[in-house]
Amino acid sequence: DFSKIEAGKMQLEYLAFDWLDIIKELAELLAYQANNKKLKLAFYFSSELAIKQLGDPVRLRQILLNLVGNALKFTKTTATLSGLIEVSITPSEQPGFYLIGVKDNGKGMS
Repeated sequence: DFSKIEAGKMQLEYLAFDWLDIIKELAELLAYQANNKKLKLAFYFSSELAIKQLGDPVRLRQILLNLVGNALKFTKTTATLSGLIEVSITPSEQPGFYLIGVKDNGKGMS
């Protein structure tokens, strides 16, 4: 995908989608991996996300899956530290933009 972006050949879709469907799919997809590592996965989102949005749901799902997947990979539960991954999605002040945050106790991006 990076090579497509750099070459200016990335084709984004502009479709109606439901954030809650994406969040539910992601939670179901990653629950097994989180449970195996004794991690808790929490999703927080604004009530404004309950209405249909326009954008590229495939790319959004891919971005979230990569971010949360990396958090699952590098977050650990220890005797003194509870493994918790928090995912937040909120509308930006700029219409059509969203702030996506993934918080964990693993090493890596900040």
